[in-house]
Amino acid sequence: MNFSEAFPHHVRAAMIRSAGIASARLFVKEEFIEYVRGHAPIAVFPNNLMLNRITACVDALQTEGLVERLKQLEKEYKGQPHVGVQLDMWWDKETHTAHGCIMLTTVVEPGAVWKNAKTHPQLYLKTEILTMAAFPLGRKTGENIKAWFLNELSRVGLKHSSISGVTPDGAADGQCALSLIPELREKVDTCHLPGHSTRHADGEEH
Repeated sequence: MNFSEAFPHHVRAAMIRSAGIASARLFVKEEFIEYVRGHAPIAVFPNNLMLNRITACVDALQTEGLVERLKQLEKEYKGQPHVGVQLDMWWDKETHTAHGCIMLTTVVEPGAVWKNAKTHPQLYLKTEILTMAAFPLGRKTGENIKAWFLNELSRVGLKHSSISGVTPDGAADGQCALSLIPELREKVDTCHLPGHSTRHADGEEH
């Protein structure tokens, strides 16, 4: 099997790993390989380097698409606030690792074309994840969360003036971080119900 034939298998494996269905270590176990090839004899398994490269490419493409959408919205709304931001922070008790998630919510106009080229007849809210990963700055203090939050907004070119409101979860550290950003301080909504979605999806408590 050449690379072009094997690539779809590699992408599928990367999606399975990203979804948490299987770890990369499972792909090298003979028992698992034999089981899969019992159903699909030509199945191939990527190494860790290939898995990481595919994941990085998918992330880059998703970021590129988000940047383009935000640019289009900025133009449509002529610089007026149009993006809602949700911030959620939590602690994994088993691994003793802090995690963070930033979500963006926008209003999609009637007539907009979305999945499968369907035209939507009415306004609806579109929410997408900007980032959801282990917190990269160690302790999730107010200053550290502030630095991480601003870096993520900058990464996709989201201007502070474009943000209509920011909803943090109920934890004091996230609220502290947002209070340290003068341009966003007055836009913070302390109702933290939207933040529960990422916490429950991950199965972790704060």
